[in-house]
Amino acid sequence: MLASHATQIGHASLLIIDFIVLVSALYFLAKSQASPASQNRMVFLAIASFAIIGRWVMEPLPNIQPVTILVLVGGIILGARRGIALALIITLVSNILLGSGLWTVFQAIGWSLVAVVGATFADKFTEAEGKINLLPVLIVGFASGIVFNWIVSFSVLPTLADGGAFIDYLIIGLPYDLMHAFGNFTMALWLVPIINHLLYSNSLNTSETSHEGTTDSVVNNTESSILA
Repeated sequence: MLASHATQIGHASLLIIDFIVLVSALYFLAKSQASPASQNRMVFLAIASFAIIGRWVMEPLPNIQPVTILVLVGGIILGARRGIALALIITLVSNILLGSGLWTVFQAIGWSLVAVVGATFADKFTEAEGKINLLPVLIVGFASGIVFNWIVSFSVLPTLADGGAFIDYLIIGLPYDLMHAFGNFTMALWLVPIINHLLYSNSLNTSETSHEGTTDSVVNNTESSILA
């Protein structure tokens, strides 16, 4: 992907694009299952916040950002609908600062597809104890970097003369595609262990809370029986 942001459109079109992305995100959130609501909500907000801020902070680095890996993980943990909503919200909010245009549509499509891949093959991405398996995330993350850039590259079609020029554009952009791919690889090496640690810690806390609740219930029932 090379200079796809060169495709400029009018302010009215930008508003329409942003509105469609926002409505789509809200639709997939509304259609997603509500249980377990509080935990999924926290995971959703944490991933979205880190992805948006990370993309802003890493903007000076060409095609290197944490969004693709985090959207993939979001799909694995939250499922397809929440994963798509996550991808759409990250695209919309992060582009408020970075700039919106026709490329926003293709970014939203690309990251949504990454989330769907994560959700569809969630069993392949997770280990028996529920932790995320690093190896498939590394492989898919690397491939997604290239495929995502090709999808976003469709936003430049209105500025090109023919299909041959588009092929040339993809070839010229290959170094940037590989930077995105290797960036995803590095992000996965860094983020997946952290996410696994957080998930494991949360699982332990949930288990302890549940155990304490069960113990309290047994004690209360015993006391009631003695008093009776």
